[in-house]
Amino acid sequence: MKNITKKLLSFLLAAAMLASLVLFNVSAEEPIAASDDKFADGHFKVLFIGNSASDDATDSGYQKDSKLYEIMKAMVGDSCKIDIGLCWSGGKTLAWHATVAETGNGEYTFMYHADGDEWKILSASCSADALKYTDWDAVVIQPWGLEVTKGKATYANNESPDFVELENSVPYMLDHVATNAPTADIYYYHIWATTHDYQNLDAERKNYEAICKYTRLAETYKGTKTGATFTGVVPAGATVQALRGTYLGLLDVNNDVSVIDHTTDPQMGLQRDGVHMSFCIGRYAVGLTFAEKLIPADKRVDGYTLPPLRTSQVAGELPDDYLELIELAVDAAYESAAETGNNKYNVAPLTGREKSPLETAKAEMEAFTYSFNYAADAAALEKLWEENISQGTSVDIKADVTLTSSYTAPAEGESVEVTTNVTFTHGYHMTPATASIKAVVTKKVKLNVSSVDGDYIHSKPEVEIKAGSSVNITPAPDYGYSVGDYTVNGTIISTESGDKIAVKADYGCYISDYKINGESIGAVDNYVIENITEDINIEVIFDSVLPFIDVPYTRWFHSDVLFVYTHGLMNGINEDFFQPYTAMNRAMLVTVLWRMEGSPAPKGKTPFTDLKQAWYKDAVAWAYENEIVKGMTETTFEPTGEVIREQMAAIFYRYAQYKGLDITEKADISTFPDAGRVRDYAKDAISWANAAGLITGKKEGEKILLAPRVSANRAEVATILNRFCEKY
Repeated sequence: MKNITKKLLSFLLAAAMLASLVLFNVSAEEPIAASDDKFADGHFKVLFIGNSASDDATDSGYQKDSKLYEIMKAMVGDSCKIDIGLCWSGGKTLAWHATVAETGNGEYTFMYHADGDEWKILSASCSADALKYTDWDAVVIQPWGLEVTKGKATYANNESPDFVELENSVPYMLDHVATNAPTADIYYYHIWATTHDYQNLDAERKNYEAICKYTRLAETYKGTKTGATFTGVVPAGATVQALRGTYLGLLDVNNDVSVIDHTTDPQMGLQRDGVHMSFCIGRYAVGLTFAEKLIPADKRVDGYTLPPLRTSQVAGELPDDYLELIELAVDAAYESAAETGNNKYNVAPLTGREKSPLETAKAEMEAFTYSFNYAADAAALEKLWEENISQGTSVDIKADVTLTSSYTAPAEGESVEVTTNVTFTHGYHMTPATASIKAVVTKKVKLNVSSVDGDYIHSKPEVEIKAGSSVNITPAPDYGYSVGDYTVNGTIISTESGDKIAVKADYGCYISDYKINGESIGAVDNYVIENITEDINIEVIFDSVLPFIDVPYTRWFHSDVLFVYTHGLMNGINEDFFQPYTAMNRAMLVTVLWRMEGSPAPKGKTPFTDLKQAWYKDAVAWAYENEIVKGMTETTFEPTGEVIREQMAAIFYRYAQYKGLDITEKADISTFPDAGRVRDYAKDAISWANAAGLITGKKEGEKILLAPRVSANRAEVATILNRFCEKY
């Protein structure tokens, strides 16, 4: 994930370093002699080379703390210093790292966390600069998820064809590290499979099995020149896989803010999106996996205690059982790493952990009876419940009790019935579970939970028809789907007495099946349930019109992706994935506009020599001859180059000019804090796009920014296309 704040800090710090004549090609310290004991000098240093997955592992934290450092420091104690380095570039493949290592020409962010200090953001043109910065004890090299899944790198960043195959890129990187950091042990980062469907992990499971296969191959390679081999593999992907399917992995993820870090903290489980780990849970799990490999057992202090999970800005301190589950997953990951053959690294999700402790608490509270002294009034009764209700469960919960009916203290030997609402939460279960309780007050209060709302973990859409004539609809849709207006035309289910329920799927979804008491009846138009003498359970199965598992209904961009897909403007990366958070490149954007015009044949050719793919050649030629796009140089177009937001605005602006649309409307963009970062060529375009409602700004903390130099992702482009078509 790219972050404009990181780039700015990187530039400022790099300038300060030049002013003080600190250069990367000069080691910061005198080299130490090679030693089998990396802890002999009381100072352990590890460097990560990769993309945002390495950022997750090191928990770079935007110049704040690092959980990886805290975990490793807890293990070794004060007798050893721990330094962590991170040399990363967002979204890059191992083939790209090898290409840059060979050419010496690339853009990295180099970060350094010295023992007891905060992260410092430096800069490096290639990984050799970072490798030579100090005498590293360990170096971790990290592939890209799709790269290892396919066995090849994709040409997204001008990777050299020499490094397409992992059997070429891995040995080259082994030689590269061994040459520039000869005393370091080298580790391979076993990555996780990306997923955007937290309730159905079948597709992700297949990707993960492929990752395991290529990890087993990669660990057998060695440098062709130095003969260097991997000291070991860190099975971080196995830890993540073990947690998926548990209640931590199935918690919902909220991406309603543009910049996600531990200051905004919207994430509600293992991941903060389909690719990256959450700051409070996921990063800790990956960091603990690395610490287990990097810190040998004989170098750890006796009786060390792991640091707690990061405090959530939403939920406060997270429960101890979250950390216990992470430790179990790390143990399972290393057990899988000790396997042989196809079982190696191929861990399964932990079983028996699918349900949240909150659900356990609900079940336990149903049978809970607590004896307490006489309550003189309602306030006293509420206080007694709040003080003692957690004793009814094995889980540490937070509960609030409110009496919903009047209470009069009973006389001796008498009793009184009181209705009570109990609301309780646990960790990231921010939608409170509520129970309606009827309690008999004498010398005891019996908790009889008659209904529970907020079962948002494994919920399914349900329609309950009660015995008799009353009909109650209590929908709790599957993740990614929604029940629409019950009174709008749709499938009708009627009772014998004539009472009817209308269920209609929301826009972009459809009803694929009904189940009556668990038995499928198909997607019928009408159905009569006869002879109702007991409760009947009707399950409504919803599905999405979109085929992409990473565009669930609840995402802000669902309707926009639905529009561009159904109108033939944008397709998925493959049959299953749209990849909404992937940066849009120049060829993709031009092709979309070309399709909007009906895919016209170009009249001539372009001067560009780097148009290698047939699928975008005509689109680029058409856009070039109509002055919608220009080249990056006189002879290059850079089709795979990422489109930043100001470039996107300029292309749409020129397209509107080509269409003869009114582009005179302009907005005053000086009100945006980063308006000064808009370059001259794009000022009119940004001003028009803002006035037209195409680009409204990105929220970053409390600020709304234009973010002109931030890459535009596929979801954002789909949204702007929808807005453009609606307006014009």
